Amino acid sequence: MKKLRIFVAALIIAFSTGSTVFADSITLDIDSRMENAVNNNYNVKTADIKIQQNQNSYDKSQKDAAIIDEELSSGTIPENQVLQYVQQRDYPQMQYKYAIYEYTNTKEVAKNQAKFSIYREYETLLNYKDNLDLEQVKLNNAKDNLNTAKLKLSLGTISATDEKQAEAAYTAEQAQFNTVQRQYQSEVLNMNKTLNLPLDTTYKTLLKDKLTPSPYIRSYDNYNADAVKNRVEVLNGNEYIKLMKSEFDTTSGIDPYTMDAPYKIAKYNWDMSKEQLDIEKINISLEINSLYNDLQNKSQQIDSLNDSYNLAEDQYNKALLKYNVGVMSKIDKDQYYIKVLSAQNSLKAAQREVWLAQIKINYACGPGYDTSSLLGSGSTAQ
Repeated sequence: MKKLRIFVAALIIAFSTGSTVFADSITLDIDSRMENAVNNNYNVKTADIKIQQNQNSYDKSQKDAAIIDEELSSGTIPENQVLQYVQQRDYPQMQYKYAIYEYTNTKEVAKNQAKFSIYREYETLLNYKDNLDLEQVKLNNAKDNLNTAKLKLSLGTISATDEKQAEAAYTAEQAQFNTVQRQYQSEVLNMNKTLNLPLDTTYKTLLKDKLTPSPYIRSYDNYNADAVKNRVEVLNGNEYIKLMKSEFDTTSGIDPYTMDAPYKIAKYNWDMSKEQLDIEKINISLEINSLYNDLQNKSQQIDSLNDSYNLAEDQYNKALLKYNVGVMSKIDKDQYYIKVLSAQNSLKAAQREVWLAQIKINYACGPGYDTSSLLGSGSTAQ
């Protein structure tokens, strides 16, 4: 019986101990985690499904086309139905082939969107971690101030009211620390969801910061030229124009009469595809202009924040000298240190914002970073 009690107690200890250390604590290298998270992203997988669906439809359309081609070759199709049969034979293949091209490009946008989402979460995580570290220093300082007040009260050098004020300040700082700690823990949870990690994973170290102290900004025309050449909307638009041109050529080759409905419809679709591409280019240029202005505005903030940080650091160094020669208390010296950390956090947050703004405009000058208008588009896309 004694051995049984010992065994049960050991089990209880094992389970209770295991529950407290269930979460893995890892060093987070965001770049090394990127590929797996991107491959498992919902929009990336959706694009893969769209590609496969259209590939299956394309394969089936080829078989259907062979049957229709035999009917056309038989010579039994009335002349006024030949165009309809040719369209049924050729158009589905061309349209599914276009859809495969379209969603293959969209997949690249989905990857960029996933990467940008991960980087944005990581930026928030870095900021929250800095805030938490700052609040820890402020809490320690408030505790030191409270302990000093208690000592002074016992010596009779301050009143009970003064001690109560120090206690209230410590309590308020403890509440603020708890709030910031919960914010950080919530962001850790968001990061885990984004990276497809176990939700209870914690991070002992955030390996890489993402700072851009002195951003290189090209001209607007330079950014815009890349965007209207490389964006998925443009690539797909050019390919869609080719598709509509092929359909028009097929129609006009069989029914060249410009007043007939098939000719008019095919010509209209071709013209509209060109107009739509022009509209897309205008929208892209407007987007690049907005992103360019955003990058410039965020970059301009760095200089003033850097000046504030340098000033705070200079004041802290002077306070440190006074502390070292015994003419300033540790509590007062730490107040200057808190100002340095606060200014540093503001500067680093701004530098991270610039880093993220650069990623955004660079993605916008390539395939893009937003699939909201792409995954449901396409002439015959599944």
